[in-house]
Amino acid sequence: MLNSTNLNFLKIAKRSQ
Repeated sequence: MLNSTNLNFLKIAKRSQ
């Protein structure tokens, strides 16, 4: 189960790359 926090973290990580 993915939480909103996890989704946000993944989004930021992707943008960082």
